[in-house]
Amino acid sequence: MIIPRSDSKDSSISESSVEESDSPPSYHSISPGPLSPSSLKPCNFVSVSRRAHSIKGSFKIDPSLRIPAAFLPALADGETEKERQNLRLESRSLNVQADIYLLSNQPVDGRQKVTLTLSSNHGSVGCKVHRDEGLEPPVIINATSKNGSVVVHIPRSFQGLITATTRHGSRPKLSEPLTTQTTTFGNDGCISRYYVGDYDADRLENNLGDELIVESNFGSIKIFYDDEEESSYFNDMVQSARRLLW
Repeated sequence: MIIPRSDSKDSSISESSVEESDSPPSYHSISPGPLSPSSLKPCNFVSVSRRAHSIKGSFKIDPSLRIPAAFLPALADGETEKERQNLRLESRSLNVQADIYLLSNQPVDGRQKVTLTLSSNHGSVGCKVHRDEGLEPPVIINATSKNGSVVVHIPRSFQGLITATTRHGSRPKLSEPLTTQTTTFGNDGCISRYYVGDYDADRLENNLGDELIVESNFGSIKIFYDDEEESSYFNDMVQSARRLLW
């Protein structure tokens, strides 16, 4: 699936999959819905790039879906064919928001993991990634914003490394349910590392698990499970404060 690089609002894009908007997105405007909704058609190797518009949409990624070479989008700078992203969403000036449903199918061409990249220079970035209870295929999520906030919801089945970089913002914030499932590796300057799930050194050393790479230069970073609302973080903070007082 290819969505051409264009700034025109008349671009031929299905509103059921991708919407352009000049207003900041709100997660409360997207209903979580069932896993892999039947209204969404599966896709693979999707690339959407915008300069002056937000990106907002829902995607059902089938990593086993083979796309003819003639219909594949151009590779990003420095990217090889083996590194081609299953989903790439980038906006230079505004927000990026996506609901992503991963099908548990074996990736094509011997690929070992599903890769998702969402980025913005000046806007916020937010995504909810849904996956069945199994651990296959593993997923790599890259979510970055140079000047905006980043909010990521990972699937409950996520097991692997989180690397969060905040150069001038506050420390990354993990929801309480996620924190209870997390081993903290500590903070090295602006970089924080965590392991989600039952810690497995061999799995980590052999790069077999999931991975979340999240970065914001000046904004905040918040990480939740995909079935949590963003407001739950603040509720967790209130409950934690009450327990300390009591």
